[in-house]
Amino acid sequence: MNEPDTLKNTTPCRFLFSHMKKRFSPRLVVLPLVLFPLAIITPLAAAEVQPNLINDLALWLSADDLSAGHNDGQVVTLWPDRSDNGYDAVFERRIPQAGMNTGIHNPPTYKLDALAGQPVVAFDAANRQGLILNRAGHALGQQTSGFTAVFLVNPTLVYGPPPAPDAPWTKNRYLFLTHVSNYNTRVSVQIIEGTGEVQVYSRAVTAQEDGIDHSSFIEGERHALTSGAWHRLMVTVDYESKVSRIVINGKVLVYTLPPETANAFEDIPSPITGIASTTLGDWLTCELAETICYQRALTVDELLVLDRYLSEKYQL
Repeated sequence: MNEPDTLKNTTPCRFLFSHMKKRFSPRLVVLPLVLFPLAIITPLAAAEVQPNLINDLALWLSADDLSAGHNDGQVVTLWPDRSDNGYDAVFERRIPQAGMNTGIHNPPTYKLDALAGQPVVAFDAANRQGLILNRAGHALGQQTSGFTAVFLVNPTLVYGPPPAPDAPWTKNRYLFLTHVSNYNTRVSVQIIEGTGEVQVYSRAVTAQEDGIDHSSFIEGERHALTSGAWHRLMVTVDYESKVSRIVINGKVLVYTLPPETANAFEDIPSPITGIASTTLGDWLTCELAETICYQRALTVDELLVLDRYLSEKYQL
């Protein structure tokens, strides 16, 4: 599928990332991919739709892999990586980061038959529940030109007071973050409290001043996640082609990157990848059925394949 030319964005996005506030003006086109006839997929075609059939699979967390060893309500301290790359999501109560206070966390819980007869993993921000990826020194995005992250997520948008007076507790709730200890982010995916706005932030180079900052609220349209509903959420960053995408339930938002950005993520030591928090705070209350990552930016056709996979498997 050829992507049409982008249209110039007239409304700057706003991004709040810890100590940084910057404005950017990406260009955008909305592709109404939700109109594709997912309902007429044949059983054979559905069987062929699998994440591991797409090249450069880096991470695949599926809650049904926890069924054999977990009962309903049991804590999850290891979520195995189905990609065979060894990036299991693991629980660590205290996550050390150079020059910063350590984050204190608790493990998420396993929920049986939570979505179309399938299990999910539930994260509770008030209880500071989160996971990080194993083998952090070999984490995602080393010397690649692009990256893709895919989630089947049911977020909560309303929160009470922080669990402790010193707990980082902003409206930017982190679904996914891969970064190094000085907060030089490779890719973060955030769901904004109250509105359901999706924000994607990325840097290709450590200490790069102008990272990319893209929002699902753009050009007067509010493409949002809703509380208590399951969403097929996908993001891609392509530094070589200077394009990024946010995909919500089959609708694709396409942005252009500044031409001066680097062409690939640099190779950096000891990054940390967190799920449902920054690894220090800003926890997200949500349920996750699957998380899938690729070491490149997938095409729109490939994103449609994954959208079909999630729709078919979970009867969405």
